[in-house]
Amino acid sequence: MYTIREKGKNGTLEITSDFLIRTIKKRLGKDDRETIPIRAISSVRHDRKRMKTDDVQVVTSGQVWEWKVKNAEEFVAELNQALASD
Repeated sequence: MYTIREKGKNGTLEITSDFLIRTIKKRLGKDDRETIPIRAISSVRHDRKRMKTDDVQVVTSGQVWEWKVKNAEEFVAELNQALASD
């Protein structure tokens, strides 16, 4: 599981064999959870920053996801491995 920041909110990313699961924490009510199929991802872009969190962009056919990811190099490597095995 990887820690992310999206539009000023904290969350997590989890890579499974078939899905990328994005969960954004909310103060009240249920967390915002999105399931992105691995097959739908067309590209992954990693923009290295000097701080501990790098920008990662995941492109699907219908949407572009942008996050600040802690341990982004590990995340991108694991996601690319999941894309290659699919």
